[in-house]
Amino acid sequence: MIISDKRDLKHWLELRRSLKLNHTEFRMLLGVSSNAQYRSYREGKKEPLIRVWLRMKERLKQVNVELPDSFYCDTSEYKITNDEKKVVNDLLELRTELGITQDEFSEIIGVGGNTYSLYELRRTNPSVSTALKIKYYALSRGYYLDDSFWFTEVNRRLYGQEHR
Repeated sequence: MIISDKRDLKHWLELRRSLKLNHTEFRMLLGVSSNAQYRSYREGKKEPLIRVWLRMKERLKQVNVELPDSFYCDTSEYKITNDEKKVVNDLLELRTELGITQDEFSEIIGVGGNTYSLYELRRTNPSVSTALKIKYYALSRGYYLDDSFWFTEVNRRLYGQEHR
């Protein structure tokens, strides 16, 4: 099953029912700790951080459910060629390779300069849509950021996610 639109609550409901789970069991499958947090994601009131989204995707993949990136980000606006991509290890390296300032990059992805600075320093994770904008902007410019890029050492220890 593929869920395609975060605003369509019927998909979340159908998915939960198809897995024959109640809300609590489904929330636990997703790895979401509180009912309020689960409800805000389900109702589209709040976006999970990228590390939470990747964990949710991984857990759903175990029960044969695919959540594409387009669930949280319109990827059609990025023109991505099949040319070989240069792998970058962090946002500072990406920004330097692109030859732009923090302010310019923060404007491109639609966040404030201070917020972007925290992403670059890996002091916080962006929301799913912001992380995907960064990923697809990088891809459109010939650079590749693996999803595991978003897991800092702290996140790996807390959530058991291995760096791939």
